[in-house]
Amino acid sequence: MNQYFSENVLPMVVWTFIALFTIVYLPELVAFVDIGVFDRNDGPPWYFIYGDLFKSLAYSIGFLISLIVVYICYRNENIFYLTILLFSFIWFGVAIGDGIIILLNSNNIFNPDIATTNWKTFDDYINNPWKSYLYIIYLVIAVSCFIYFLKKKKAENTSVN
Repeated sequence: MNQYFSENVLPMVVWTFIALFTIVYLPELVAFVDIGVFDRNDGPPWYFIYGDLFKSLAYSIGFLISLIVVYICYRNENIFYLTILLFSFIWFGVAIGDGIIILLNSNNIFNPDIATTNWKTFDDYINNPWKSYLYIIYLVIAVSCFIYFLKKKKAENTSVN
């Protein structure tokens, strides 16, 4: 029972704490630009852009930490860790994708005095079609990686037996 806990349950508990820490505390810690309060209808939606950018930075850190946990705890004979990897892609991927979209559509984003963006209004920003496309791309990548590692694991098990 103790071996099962250390090999399976403990990494999932650690990953859950990483995810919660990433949601609750990390966005505030990476908020190094004061975004203030912007009017929603007055020019580019900087409040939402910077909020999503900080969330993306926090989720990137959380994703890297979860990859480190999977690397440290990974046991070759256990597929449980591939599931944690799949959840990490799905959980953190959307916000990371939003950050990529923001970086591609903005200039000088880390200097708010001279920052520019392609989005003129909040509706342009929120209805950007790439947000949904990128989520589908991340989901396909995550499932593809999971299936690849699963097949690789199966091939190793059949060659050993």
